[in-house]
Formats: sequence, structure tokens, C-alpha cells
Amino acid sequence: MSTQIIPNQVIPERVALRDIDLSNILSQGSAHKLLTWSLSLTFFWFGLLKVINMSPVVGLLRHSFAFFAHQPFLGLLGLFEILISVGLLIPRIRKITISLTILHLFGTISVICVAPNILFAPYFPVLTMEGEFILKNFILISACLMLLFSNREPAPVS
Repeated sequence: MSTQIIPNQVIPERVALRDIDLSNILSQGSAHKLLTWSLSLTFFWFGLLKVINMSPVVGLLRHSFAFFAHQPFLGLLGLFEILISVGLLIPRIRKITISLTILHLFGTISVICVAPNILFAPYFPVLTMEGEFILKNFILISACLMLLFSNREPAPVS
């Protein structure tokens, strides 16, 4: 089968990735929704693993905040994270939930002060897996701050 070219037909040029305007594709409202849903999913997943006692962070907790490494405290911590995930999806309490989430994440980051030896190996700045886990919380805090202090109220998550 051959392609026919009709006279005066405009043939589109190749589009470079740098020429694509994502602002037309992804509006600020949909970016807020995506960020809100991804934070919610992350906290739900992490919390659920703690509730069912299958969280991979138990070793980190044993070396930093040992009382959280055992039930019922591990389950309560997980339940708190599940509540965060739900609160992020409810517009009326989202800002309060985000504030509590930031406090929770700063608590997690405090491991840097409590047990720095488990975050770096063999020495600073080489990160262990636990160090990478803690470091990603700075990104989560930034995402929460972005939602908390955005110029407009995020569109309700539907």
C-alpha cells in the first residue's frame, strides 16, 4: 500500500520534546491532584505494611526509635500513616493533614541525629539503603509544602 501525497497537503515536521508545552497537557489543578493522590498512596502503602507487621523499616526503627519497632506501636504508627493518606483526600482537612504529615516526616528525618551511623556506610556521604529511605523524606516534605503553600486551593480530588 503506497502513501499518496495530495497537492498543498501540509506534512507535519518532527516535533522535538523541548517543543512540547506541558502546561497545555498538565494543568496546575491536575498536577495538584496527581501530587495529592501519589502522597496519599505512598502513606497508605507504608502504613498498611506497618499495620500488618511486614514493614521493611523495622530494622531502621530498632536502631533508632526501638519502641516503634514492636506492636502495638508499629501498628499505631501505621494507622497514623493510613489516616494521613485518607486526610489528604478530604479537602476540608487537607491543610491540617499536610501539616501533620510534615511533622511526621521531620520525626523520621530525626534519625539523622539519633543514629547517623546506620545512614552512612562506610562513611559520610556514602548512603546506605536506610539513608536513601530517610533522604527521600526531604522530597516528600517539599511536595507537602508545595501543596500547603500553593497560591490557590487544590481542586477537590475526585
